[in-house]
Amino acid sequence: MTSITLKELAQKLGVSPSTISRVLNNKTYSASKELKEKILQAVSEYGYTPNSAAKDLRTNALKIELQLTVSCVFARSTSKDNNAFFESLAQQVKISILNEGMKLGYTVYVDEISCLGEDFFALTKGHGLIVLGRFASNETEFLKNYKRNIVGITVNRWDTPYDQVIVEGSNAAKIALDYLCSLNHHRIAYMGECYKEQRYNAYIKYIEENSVHSDASLIFNCQMTEKAAYDKGIEIADKLVEKATAVLCGNDITALELLRALSKKGYMVPKDISVIGIDDIDQSQESVPPLTTVHIPKHEMCYFAVKLLKSRMSRQHSLPVQLILPATLTIRESVRKV
Repeated sequence: MTSITLKELAQKLGVSPSTISRVLNNKTYSASKELKEKILQAVSEYGYTPNSAAKDLRTNALKIELQLTVSCVFARSTSKDNNAFFESLAQQVKISILNEGMKLGYTVYVDEISCLGEDFFALTKGHGLIVLGRFASNETEFLKNYKRNIVGITVNRWDTPYDQVIVEGSNAAKIALDYLCSLNHHRIAYMGECYKEQRYNAYIKYIEENSVHSDASLIFNCQMTEKAAYDKGIEIADKLVEKATAVLCGNDITALELLRALSKKGYMVPKDISVIGIDDIDQSQESVPPLTTVHIPKHEMCYFAVKLLKSRMSRQHSLPVQLILPATLTIRESVRKV
């Protein structure tokens, strides 16, 4: 039985019950990012169970499932980062966990895992793990000593025997490049991470196979974080506008910071150069100009990841499953025809 009702939870938070319901049912524009996180924290703290799970509990269907606890691990973000894509994924995952009648565990960032060491195992003992992104170093080997109740959400496939929900980064990059080429762009730069990165590898392959150009000076390697992308954007803005007609950015954060850097340097997008990203985070529709990007279906990725983890924790499947979802193009105003 739930320890708190929806009405009681709403009173504690000072919001309406309908607001909480909209958040937990993933209704569009239900609340701000900050309010969503506040609601999710309160749900976890007070032990509230959404109505759908509570109804099933009354028929004893979820007695076992309500004992399952799931923690989230940020594989690409540190506790100091502000990665809008992965933060949004984490919120979606937590909502899906609650709607499956399971309990929220801890949220752990990649830098905290190395600090915790073996204490990480104790902290999450008995928990399933949803891992957001792909680890850059040896943390995956570290998790192999842990257990098999792990599901990854990623655009770079893991080479490990874990369940994964994947939107292929290579396919997302190809969608972006196809669109740019359809608008007569043949001097396309790349800005983002290059090492073991599907989006970069797909860019190189596409450029070579389609004879788009052969200019290695149009490749700009940088971390796909706000500060790194802005600093790199300031550094390369003049060269970009001089040598390229468009730039494919490894993610929206990189693209948005490049827009900011180009504006700072006095350039206009898409008049002087076109910019396209990958992710379709909320901020991409609010930028100036609104960002053309490749949409990653975050809601569906999280939904299926939690379903897979619940199935594995309930011993309903044992073979590693790879579920691949499609990316789609979102056309806005940051790309023009040449």
